[in-house]
Amino acid sequence: MADIESESFEEQPDSDLTLDQREAHRERLLNTVERMELEYDKALLVLHPLGISVTSGLLVGLLNAHAVIKDYLFLYLAWITWILGIAMTLRSFQLSAKMHRIAADEWSENREPNEHAQIKSLSYWVGRLNLWSGGALVLGITFAAIFLFQLQK
Repeated sequence: MADIESESFEEQPDSDLTLDQREAHRERLLNTVERMELEYDKALLVLHPLGISVTSGLLVGLLNAHAVIKDYLFLYLAWITWILGIAMTLRSFQLSAKMHRIAADEWSENREPNEHAQIKSLSYWVGRLNLWSGGALVLGITFAAIFLFQLQK
């Protein structure tokens, strides 16, 4: 356990680093965070429609096999949830772009963007929409699983 902990601390900047080296390390960390957020958004934009496509294909297969489907409610809930997830992710893109435009304007005016009330509000909503979109993905999977479970009865 001590080896694992010591390895993770090796990635952190050493106090002997110069100010430029610390700033470069900070930039790498920020770039990593930005890339991970982008990958998260990409994953959501792929997985939500994928869930709709897979369950639609499954439904077509079931109907072609003349399966008796008594209740479509959970399938429809899954589709609606995934559509809402797509909408939340796309809206977060719009709000993020607006937030960055305002931040760029603040920097141009030599003001600290983090103190701007609208930037704080937009940042809050971008984070919430991303969180809710991820939750919608999981909830949609749950609804689809319930739909499939009902078919076995």
